[in-house]
Amino acid sequence: MEIKVKMPGMLLEYTVQAGDKIKTGDIIAYHDALKMKRAILAPANATVVELCAPIKKRIAAGTTIMTINCE
Repeated sequence: MEIKVKMPGMLLEYTVQAGDKIKTGDIIAYHDALKMKRAILAPANATVVELCAPIKKRIAAGTTIMTINCE
């Protein structure tokens, strides 16, 4: 499953790494959109496969930031 951002902005940080187990509702990254820091939450229990987007670079709406394997 791909996790995408809904708004253009800047990915501030990841709070997980590839291989980490995450649970629904866990904060997995922070995204800055319209000068507001927003937490991105895990949509399901899963394992992080890959971190796809660069930190502190502008990204477009719909950019995949992470791939996960749902349990």
